Amino acid sequence: TLMSTNGEQGLSTFKENSSKIGLVITDIRMPKFSGIELYHKLMEISPKTPVICLTGYDIDREAESLCNEGKIKLLTKPFALKELVTLVNEEMGGEDKEFLQASSD
Repeated sequence: TLMSTNGEQGLSTFKENSSKIGLVITDIRMPKFSGIELYHKLMEISPKTPVICLTGYDIDREAESLCNEGKIKLLTKPFALKELVTLVNEEMGGEDKEFLQASSD
């Protein structure tokens, strides 16, 4: 697991470790630049990397459009851990594999 505190650091971490990263989970609103800006920068580097965006606010039009086009997954806060685990498993393993299990909600 790699973690960053803002969009700029997230991009730097991704660039340094892109061959090891199979999924990105980001918040829509972050310092430096947003999760959607991060998404666009990541797609320039690795267009097939799945991205899950979390938000505690109303979803903006671009995020909603990217979600509707199937380019990102959106999860609205507050959410149960089980919801996040389900999305990660869908993105990483498909229906046959489970990468994560939620011990509780």
